[in-house]
Amino acid sequence: PPTLTAVVGASGSGKSSVVFAGLLPHASEGRRVAVVTTGREPATRLRVRLEQRGAVDLVVVDQAEAVFQLTESEQEELCALVASVLEAGSAVVFTLRSDFLDHATGLPHIGTRIGRGVYAIGPLSLDGLREAIEWPATRAGLRLEPGLVEVIVRDADDRRGTLPHVSHALVETWIRREGATLTVAGYEASGGIVGAIAQSAESLYRSFDPEDAQACRSLMLRLVHRGADGASVRRTAQLEPLIADPARRRVLDRLVATRLLATDGDEVTVAHEAVATAWPRLDGWLEEDAEGARLVSAVATAAELWNGSGRREEDLLRGARLQAALDWRDETRPDLTAVERELLDASAEREQDEVRELGERAAREKRNNQRLRWAVGGAGALLVAAVVGGSLAVVRGGVAQVAAENASV
Repeated sequence: PPTLTAVVGASGSGKSSVVFAGLLPHASEGRRVAVVTTGREPATRLRVRLEQRGAVDLVVVDQAEAVFQLTESEQEELCALVASVLEAGSAVVFTLRSDFLDHATGLPHIGTRIGRGVYAIGPLSLDGLREAIEWPATRAGLRLEPGLVEVIVRDADDRRGTLPHVSHALVETWIRREGATLTVAGYEASGGIVGAIAQSAESLYRSFDPEDAQACRSLMLRLVHRGADGASVRRTAQLEPLIADPARRRVLDRLVATRLLATDGDEVTVAHEAVATAWPRLDGWLEEDAEGARLVSAVATAAELWNGSGRREEDLLRGARLQAALDWRDETRPDLTAVERELLDASAEREQDEVRELGERAAREKRNNQRLRWAVGGAGALLVAAVVGGSLAVVRGGVAQVAAENASV
């Protein structure tokens, strides 16, 4: 029967690795598989993949926690499509951070199914961690210096979320290898598990001139979102608007080369949430400019929607959202893409037109009210005159009648 399985675990526990390196090589044999990462327009991209492959046997939705960054209508569309895939008889696998599991069970159409099929990824055992270090090296024809595995296992300590750090440290150790041997000295020079990501990121950042350093900061803040609970979540961004600026493209290419960012077709994302916590500078940016990071993410999302829908007027920013974005733009001069600038300009222009129209309408109503008051005043004066005139006529009539009665006597 069609099933929806959620592979859940802490950030860095290896959920995606289990699915892509473990499940798919076996499950894809003789089966049609469609894979989508939750990012920009996931329902549209999944629909395209389904159309390209026809009927599929298995659909994989990676990084499903990012669905909660979508609008309600986008969530509804994606979940309805996944439900239709299940009803057609296909299996679906989600990779999902465990801290989002409760939220996921409330998703429309598929929430109750997520709760029925959960496969939890726990921390690696010591033997599992050793195998994760030794087996890929052996397969690649590399040797490990005696003592290196023990040092890495010692540094791994809490193994629930260290796999991205281990992976990065091993790549940096490989770069510093001696012939075909990965050495303890090379591992320590890389910064080890604790510092390999931070060292790579910080070394790259310090090599930038001031312009590129600012571009790096703005890029990272638009690609990492810090939630109210303090957890960092990756945000997928459209690649084309970002690389339209030469400085931004230059920095993005170097971030990708250093394995801090990853591109997939026309999208770019942070390689892993671990980057946010492992790199103190980025962690500090997120702390000191949480509001700016939130606003750049909101403006970027709105710009993608507005541009993708043919720049409809109803998709422009309005009211308090617009004012907050304009104040932020004017005060901080953020590094915006051309589409984002055009969105804010078009929204501000439309807002000014509406204010001007309201002002003109108020002026018209004021003139009409003044004319009405004049008319009412004139009518009141005529009424008073009529009443006075009538009263005089009555008085005069009474006087004439008294005079006539006196004359007859």
